[in-house]
Amino acid sequence: MAYPTPTITSSSTTFAELQAGGLSAVVERLIASNSVTGAALIATRAAKTGNLQSTYNAAATSLDRWLRGDPMATNAIETALVNAQTAFMVIAEAFTEIGALVDANAGSLHPSTSGGVGTVSSTVRTWP
Repeated sequence: MAYPTPTITSSSTTFAELQAGGLSAVVERLIASNSVTGAALIATRAAKTGNLQSTYNAAATSLDRWLRGDPMATNAIETALVNAQTAFMVIAEAFTEIGALVDANAGSLHPSTSGGVGTVSSTVRTWP
């Protein structure tokens, strides 16, 4: 049996959707557009909410057990690896999409005034 490598496709997130929801929205769109479910969904959402280490640790622990010779079916270790791989692939694809959107929509930096006429207090990014 061949290892079932997951495939993650683009979410087609627009720049407006990125602006409205940030990284979390892009990850959720990827989850939806790739029908991520079950343990892979739990691992992906754990990574999204700041528990990337727990996703890694779960896969590493399963692999260590399998390598020690623990009585674990081959499909069980493959499932653990696919779940972690799916989570990491979703996160990687999110950054790929965001990078392309940022590159295509860089905007412009402009001085911002507040507190008085002509007083520059900060710089802000604006988009067309």
